Amino acid sequence: MNRLTLRMKLGLGFGSLLLILAAMGFVANSSVGQLSYISAGAEQVMTKTYLASQIEAGLEKQMAGVHVLYARWSRGLAAA
Repeated sequence: MNRLTLRMKLGLGFGSLLLILAAMGFVANSSVGQLSYISAGAEQVMTKTYLASQIEAGLEKQMAGVHVLYARWSRGLAAA
């Protein structure tokens, strides 16, 4: 290392920094791509969860209506 001039040492230092920055840029870019993929999957899961909850709420409303009708019908039979 003693035989290298100051210019060569500075060049190697800045060159290594540029190489490290390029590697960090590549890792960051691939991480953003993975994040996009994971986000799309999470959005699909949330959509399915929302639709399932809407179906469940609709079924509960229907069953409540059936119970009311049955109660009225059974009271009518008891009165007769």
